Amino acid sequence: MEVEHRQREFRKYAIDDIAGIFGQLLLQLKQQQQPPRHHKNNGDNKEGEKQHGQISNNSSDNTLVIGDRQAENLVSCIECILLYGLKGGWYAKTTSFWGFIQDVAKANLESKPFQEDFKFAHSLYFDNDKDNVERGRAWVRQCLNARRLDLAIRIIAMTPRVVVRWVGQHSVWASSKDVGRLLKILKQMSSPKVKFELQMYHSVRYTWKIVDGFPTRVYCKPKPPPFPKGGRKALMSRKVAGQNRSATRGKAVSTKNSRKAEGVLASLFDDDDDDDD
Repeated sequence: MEVEHRQREFRKYAIDDIAGIFGQLLLQLKQQQQPPRHHKNNGDNKEGEKQHGQISNNSSDNTLVIGDRQAENLVSCIECILLYGLKGGWYAKTTSFWGFIQDVAKANLESKPFQEDFKFAHSLYFDNDKDNVERGRAWVRQCLNARRLDLAIRIIAMTPRVVVRWVGQHSVWASSKDVGRLLKILKQMSSPKVKFELQMYHSVRYTWKIVDGFPTRVYCKPKPPPFPKGGRKALMSRKVAGQNRSATRGKAVSTKNSRKAEGVLASLFDDDDDDDD
């Protein structure tokens, strides 16, 4: 019972994450499109007037444009919905839902929009993507750009034979109520007032891992700079050589300063000897 409760809660929170991130994203974009406030215009700030005019012209059609970096968290939450509950060891371990989408496309050949987005993602070339993880992500991005991700999710939900073959009872597709909530949120993303401009080859900062049946994002650590030729020994030898050069340079400066001081003292004693004479 406890496991089933956790599964239902995860499904609920996964949909809530999509709604929350999308709502916050819209709020930030609307605030960015608001023109700056000017108390008085004395004619001195011409650059500010030009910038104000550009913002007004861009927001005249009330279209909010969402780019790659802004939509990264949103796309990852949609991926999580598609990954959650996948059957089969191979696809579940490699965190790929592309085979699921492929079978849905085969069962819905009459749906031209779904076929168009599927064929577009299928035609892309990816390096080192044997599990088709990036291809599945590109399919999500293409559906967002085309303003029909809600239509694609609806078609998946209306293909029960494929759904039963691919996902378990704790997935989002097992609950018509959760599917309805998800479609309501995705319909807002297909609005003419929202425009996604996402690249298919955009590199992301995370990978997926299945932990106890739950999709988990694992954020990639930045790669350290490469070692020079010869590996770590060459790096250490360069470091020691640099320290030796610094020590030699410091010793030379010290010797020069001491000689200079001796010269000054010698000149002082020479003056005293002249006075005695």
